[in-house]
Amino acid sequence: MPPSIALVLSLGAIWFLHAYERRMNPEVSGAIWIPFLWMFFIGTRFPSQWLDLSAYGSMEHSDEYLEGSPFDRAVFLMLYVSAFAVLLRRRVGWGNVMAANVLLTAFFLYGLVSVTWSDYPWVALKRFVKVAEHIVMALVILTERNPAQAIDALFRRFLSVAVVLSVLFLKYYPEYGRGFDDWTGAPLNTGVTRDKNALGHICLLGAIFYASSMVSKAHLSLATLRHRRAIDLCMFLTICWLLGLANAKTALVCSVLGIVSILALARTRLGRSPLTFLVGIVLFALVGVLLDNAFGISEAGVEALGRNLTLTDRTFLWADVLAVDINPLIGTGFESFWLGPRAQVLWEKYWWHPNQAHNGYIETYINLGLIGLGLLLIILVSALLRALASIQREDPYGAMRFALLFGIIVLNYTDATFKALHVLYFTALLMSISMGSLQMSRDRRRSEVRVKGRLSALPPPRYP
Repeated sequence: MPPSIALVLSLGAIWFLHAYERRMNPEVSGAIWIPFLWMFFIGTRFPSQWLDLSAYGSMEHSDEYLEGSPFDRAVFLMLYVSAFAVLLRRRVGWGNVMAANVLLTAFFLYGLVSVTWSDYPWVALKRFVKVAEHIVMALVILTERNPAQAIDALFRRFLSVAVVLSVLFLKYYPEYGRGFDDWTGAPLNTGVTRDKNALGHICLLGAIFYASSMVSKAHLSLATLRHRRAIDLCMFLTICWLLGLANAKTALVCSVLGIVSILALARTRLGRSPLTFLVGIVLFALVGVLLDNAFGISEAGVEALGRNLTLTDRTFLWADVLAVDINPLIGTGFESFWLGPRAQVLWEKYWWHPNQAHNGYIETYINLGLIGLGLLLIILVSALLRALASIQREDPYGAMRFALLFGIIVLNYTDATFKALHVLYFTALLMSISMGSLQMSRDRRRSEVRVKGRLSALPPPRYP
């Protein structure tokens, strides 16, 4: 098929998927396009990278990370201002939001304070502002009239564009969707992203989302439910194909874990007993550790995935990173470890020039210390418990929330996504925010509208 025809068909497929999604989610407002663009840019390529569709670019010195793209800053600032304007118009009760999310509020306030002991406070502050934008975008979604429809619309719109364009780039425009590793020269399939792991992250989101959608008991007519499941199955199979091409083993394992948890929660009695399910996970992990110590199961499993026990030199990097002299209680400051001399020393040792610890928990520790790491772990555990509790309330997306969080938590053992403008960080925060206070704000706003409507219906007052 000529590439031009494939391009037209791909755009037609995206239009069809978006039109069908809008019919399924009629209560979603136009404001959802703001977090969609946010998710699209942080999940695929930054705006400046879309203007330059070359597959790869490299940095020769660690201090280059101190600089950013002015164009990217302008685009993200415009999205941030737009999202904040939406929240102001909706009259979100910020005090209620913070009160309902005390731990998340404490985590971000601590991150802001940590800027003061960073070696590069201005850079750290700019990075904090970027990460805080995740919360603003998430609130735009969760303050929609129907948050469940808004979440569904966001993921469907993002995945339809990312998946279809990845297929198009890989098959018909390989100069955009394929590349070579700058250091090893090995061929890479990147799709709509600039990195094979980033493509794996999109596939992780898509596999769990569409698997959840296919097994959820949504309140739809039988014909509509069949049509939706047919579309979901096609997208799910396409994502499985992309996951194989990406060769992202960690994303593959986490996708399987997420799908298994969805099936266990949505199709068995485990969903009715969250405590039993959590105990089962803990026991399964303990049995796995015991069997590994006795028979070396992890070695066989890692080798079966085509990897070695060093996880592509990650374990060596972890040891070197943890050996750096930092304050163990408070760390080096918000996202400040990989700046200046510390990063340069590690770059001189590792030919692949790491800019993260490739472990989300070690990354949090070296930046925010034990205090930040403890807050993060408590936030994630409490979000898992809330997701399990929502299943008992027959929330059709409760299992998806749990599976996404579970998959992201496991993936951060070999990759650091709890940082910067990362699509999985945004997803984890979106799944972690408590919606109770937001519901109260919506109810209060609706009551005010009803009261105003009654007052406007009264005859005008007569003054003496």
